[in-house]
Amino acid sequence: MKHRNKSADPSRLTAPIIKVDLIIQCKRLPKKDLLSQADAFCVLWQVPNGYTPTIVDGMPSKLPGRQEVENGRTEVARACVNPTFKHRFRLEYCFHEEQTFVLRVYDEDLRYATDLKEHDYLGGCIFTLGQLMGAKGCTIAKRLGREKSFMIVTGEEILETREVLEFRFSCQDLVKERNLIDQSKVLEICRPYFRLERLNKEIQSWEVVWKSEVLKDTLDPTWMDARLPLQLLCHDDQSNPLKITIWDYEKHSSSHDLLGFVESTVAEIVEKAKDG
Repeated sequence: MKHRNKSADPSRLTAPIIKVDLIIQCKRLPKKDLLSQADAFCVLWQVPNGYTPTIVDGMPSKLPGRQEVENGRTEVARACVNPTFKHRFRLEYCFHEEQTFVLRVYDEDLRYATDLKEHDYLGGCIFTLGQLMGAKGCTIAKRLGREKSFMIVTGEEILETREVLEFRFSCQDLVKERNLIDQSKVLEICRPYFRLERLNKEIQSWEVVWKSEVLKDTLDPTWMDARLPLQLLCHDDQSNPLKITIWDYEKHSSSHDLLGFVESTVAEIVEKAKDG
């Protein structure tokens, strides 16, 4: 296992452009369907300087104008009234420019439909990156129309470093399940893979950052070498908790069996690798 350290890019004080991740949360989303909570997702657009998005009832119109350029969409948070979306929007913040964005939230009405006309509109907000990054904690809250629901947008600066972690993981004697009567191990060939998850300290939840390949029919897997930037693994904080979860891949199911997990940090992994 190798830990490589190369010089970092210029700091925020000297760089005219920095990279920013937008983290989106929604609170108290209304129910559009009688029997279930909203299946919400967000869409982000950038608008050119001098262009004003159409406002209807105090919030952006349901559909974007012709000059709005879509930046991307989050995943769908199913049946959730207070979603925190895992998808982050990566933007470049230019200090000398006024960069205006529109965020709209929809309740998925027709599954997998990409046309926004097919979904219920829950509300939206308009902001500039300057307003966001200048706010306390780089966080702003915006009401979604007349409802009590609101959106929280956080900008997280991405410090560009070139530190990477090279690693190779293996396991021995994986246990598929246990006999509940005598607690003896029941060994069974499985298709293992592992996921790396980092702890988001702000919301105290685990985020999947990487998934290995699936190996076939083995209880003693050794996965391929991997090389990941520390920014992805731990936001360059080597003491940030990591969780390695081992799964048995089920080919004909979207639900896989958890075989076990271990918690560690990049610092601990590197130190133990030095000790052999």
